[in-house]
Amino acid sequence: MTTTSNQIKSKVWDKKQEYPLTTQSLRMLLENRIPLIRLKQFATSQECEMLVAQAELFNFDCYQDVNPKI
Repeated sequence: MTTTSNQIKSKVWDKKQEYPLTTQSLRMLLENRIPLIRLKQFATSQECEMLVAQAELFNFDCYQDVNPKI
């Protein structure tokens, strides 16, 4: 759960770390109180490659006005 300071820059988050998915963490994410929720082992490497390929088919690009770019 380590994060370098140049990855997460928001001053509005309570804590600048990743959280597991819980009811409370999801509420905090939606309220912009935390930066991210990580689902460990959500997808295999092969599934990740397929997700990227699908995103590229739809010309998915970085989110606008997000720093750092996602």
